[in-house]
Amino acid sequence: MVKKRNFDFITEGLAVIYQKMFPIYIIIGEKNIMIDSALTANARDIHEKIEELFTQDREWKSKKIDTILLTHSHYDHTGGCSYFQEVYGSHIEASALTANLLKKDKVIGFIESLNREYESLHEIPSGIKFERLAPMGELKEGDRIEIAAGRYLEVYETPGHTRCSISFMLMPDKVLFPGDSLGIIADKAGIRPLFLSSYTAYEASIKKLQKLDVEILALSHNKFIKGKDKVTRHMMKALAGADAFKKDILSRLAKTTDYREIAEDFLTHTLALPTAVMGPKEAVMINLTAMIKAVHKEFMGG
Repeated sequence: MVKKRNFDFITEGLAVIYQKMFPIYIIIGEKNIMIDSALTANARDIHEKIEELFTQDREWKSKKIDTILLTHSHYDHTGGCSYFQEVYGSHIEASALTANLLKKDKVIGFIESLNREYESLHEIPSGIKFERLAPMGELKEGDRIEIAAGRYLEVYETPGHTRCSISFMLMPDKVLFPGDSLGIIADKAGIRPLFLSSYTAYEASIKKLQKLDVEILALSHNKFIKGKDKVTRHMMKALAGADAFKKDILSRLAKTTDYREIAEDFLTHTLALPTAVMGPKEAVMINLTAMIKAVHKEFMGG
């Protein structure tokens, strides 16, 4: 039996830590950068794999995660932050909206509760809590994060999935880290759109990312995509999938404006197919309801 690899290098100095549903990307440089932090349930396993990664080269300047960059504030992207701040003293940077949200007791409690529900659902007790984070750096459109001479990350504001969503482009490698701004790949159901705050902004963000010269798409869930043609096709499918889902929602809203009824029907039938990421029902229902509400408001004046 061949042992599954814990990590691979996508490009020189860019590693992917393999996790079911939640790949983690590590950029090696003068300081090591991690993109998002997955869930509390994954944190210790990610830590072990990172420590194994750090044994690959004695010349690496840092043997810890110096910085965590967050694409947005959701529980499955922020859950491991408290743990990595404790074990590595990691500094965290995100959009100003994400930084402000993660200061709020109500948001902290909600992220913690969803991580507990996920652990219970998948029977992965971690004993790790999501708690108040150290003060965070705030990023905006056009900011550059220097990694080494001639190598940097550029920041793009890509709202629509959430109002606080940002994406990162690693140059000159041409690797895009879009968070959930391009939806999530579902097993046999194509790309599941996630326009939770605004369909219009989500569509505009996809079109914005389509204009970038991307050779590798480092998705937050399930996989990364290599090759300019494959990246282009994925973005086109993400845009088409969002439009199709919007039209499906509009047809249902023409019959009823009960958001929960529509969301329950989606969950029972349309989304009953095997999916690549399925968290607590509460989180899924919140996401579905948010998309229905966004479409109602933006296209029917609801």
